[in-house]
Amino acid sequence: MQKLLVLVGPTASGKTDLSIEVAKALDAEIISGDSMQIYQGMAISTAQPSPEEMAGVVHYGIADRPPAEAYSAAQFQAAARQRIADIGQRGKVPFVVGGTGLYINGLIYDYQYADTDRQGRLLAEQKVQELGLAEVVNFLLERAPDLLAHVEKRDPRRVTRALELYYLKQQDFLEKDMQAKYQQHAYDLTFFGLTMDRRRLYERINQRVDLMVDQGLLAEVEALLKQDLPGDTPALRAIGVKEFIPYFQGDTPLEKAINEVKKNTRRFAKRQLTWFRRDPNLTWLNLDLLSKAEAAEKIITTFQGKGE
Repeated sequence: MQKLLVLVGPTASGKTDLSIEVAKALDAEIISGDSMQIYQGMAISTAQPSPEEMAGVVHYGIADRPPAEAYSAAQFQAAARQRIADIGQRGKVPFVVGGTGLYINGLIYDYQYADTDRQGRLLAEQKVQELGLAEVVNFLLERAPDLLAHVEKRDPRRVTRALELYYLKQQDFLEKDMQAKYQQHAYDLTFFGLTMDRRRLYERINQRVDLMVDQGLLAEVEALLKQDLPGDTPALRAIGVKEFIPYFQGDTPLEKAINEVKKNTRRFAKRQLTWFRRDPNLTWLNLDLLSKAEAAEKIITTFQGKGE
């Protein structure tokens, strides 16, 4: 089986710096496992590594797609498989780094995707016809109000699209006999996750949001909004973007919008940790107990040891 190194962890846990240090030591190439870093024009809001941060390490899946384009776990799986095969054939180490649980699990545990995009669309269209537009709107307001943000609730096409996105988000394959899937690796897997004290992580998140604002986050979001993208555009639902839309519409003070970004990012980090903690194959690295150098050494020696 092809050897594959994977590093996951919550946002702001230090995956980027650590992964580049590991990649340089192992002659690895990095595949982003982040569902939002794929989009162009979102370098700050999605914390895409800069060329300087990449330090010469080849990265894939960074700013590859226009922000209006939908991108699914099935598409990620297909693209990542090709990259992994190519990297391995060239004698380098394929290294997946990210925090999108469905993307990571779908790749390493070989989910078999039917045409999920089409299934979600057909199911949404059927439900709108059966229940009526108002009932579907009430359903989404109760379960996923973020998907209706900036969607005209009397527009059947937009509401149907929002319901389709809801169904796609509910494809939680961990509920489908995941204990069996955990034993069926698609690769010879070395799998690490980063963790730290929750209060320390939240402090890092708050500091990073402030730094993003200093780096020009508002200008980035404003440029995105000037593209006049449809309300159901995936990029407009990204944390660090959606919170500023009311600000630019004159409905929310700037300080409140920034605090919403911090709050939503903290909640997202908590969900990421909950997702990955289910996985018995993941080795956790506690960054309260290990320095970055020690964590890197642990990853490097473990990966190299599997080949001996």
